Amino acid sequence: MLVFSQFCSKMVVLLVMILCFTVITSDAYISFMNLPSVGLTHDKDGYTSGLFSPLRAGQMIVVTGRVNNDAKRFTVSLMRGASYMRAPGAEAVLHIDVRFDENQVVMNTMEKTLKWGEEERAPNPFKRGRSFYLLIRIDTDKFGIMADHEKVHDFKMRLDLKTIEYLTVTGDVTEVNGRWSAGWANTLPMRHFFEGGHWKIGSRFTVYGKVKNGVFEIQLIAWYGDILFSLKTRFYYKDIVINARLEGYWGKEERVKVYPFKPRTQFALEFLNTLDSIQVFNDGKQICTFKHRTDNPTYDYNLLFIYGDLVLDSVQFDI
Repeated sequence: MLVFSQFCSKMVVLLVMILCFTVITSDAYISFMNLPSVGLTHDKDGYTSGLFSPLRAGQMIVVTGRVNNDAKRFTVSLMRGASYMRAPGAEAVLHIDVRFDENQVVMNTMEKTLKWGEEERAPNPFKRGRSFYLLIRIDTDKFGIMADHEKVHDFKMRLDLKTIEYLTVTGDVTEVNGRWSAGWANTLPMRHFFEGGHWKIGSRFTVYGKVKNGVFEIQLIAWYGDILFSLKTRFYYKDIVINARLEGYWGKEERVKVYPFKPRTQFALEFLNTLDSIQVFNDGKQICTFKHRTDNPTYDYNLLFIYGDLVLDSVQFDI
């Protein structure tokens, strides 16, 4: 009788989740799918696209493609005045120059008459002959630059963000695609059913936002109602608690040793599903590993649920 009662309870949970899925298959749900694609025009000089509206803090730009086998350099630029560097009136609000001949990434700004500012440099994380993933996260006073999910550099903003008109990619790369967040209003709580019905082994998602002064939580929930993963950030205690609730009971808490967040500062919290655990990274640095508490991690992570005291900028899903 008890087993039958538990089965009925789980079926009720499943029905509710299906109804929720129907309700959230709306603009709010679609907003949290992969970022909208940018129609980059390809010509002899490179790839470029105009922006439809001014950029703002909290948005992201993602550029992907493939590096040539014999690549020397490629650049990604946020331009104003003109889309290409040597055109009359062109200025680069942000210029990222990936140099394989120097094994460096050089970041700078350029004003009219090719007047360059002071260079800022970081090691080059990209590889010849491989795909690349470059993310530019826009803050109020800086650009956060990440490559293949690892932090490259924070570049302090020197020119007005709102004046950017073009995204331009040049150099020794092919198959270039651009995406940016559309600037929608992200409301909490947020619910997202993973594409295909479950969070696949080897896939990841990244939560971008700002910490406030209270508590926020990120959960991964099974179709039958168990919370298989819960990451709770408590600002006033300066701690992160990770746990799971199976069949109505919370298990043993695990705590992150170092609290990485600061109030009103942007973060990029990344989650990777591996065969034996969920790995969590903040701004490209691993902060914890949580061993699965389900016997079927390939299929049991069905719903992502985020709520609490944070400003949610966006969620990026990488399959």
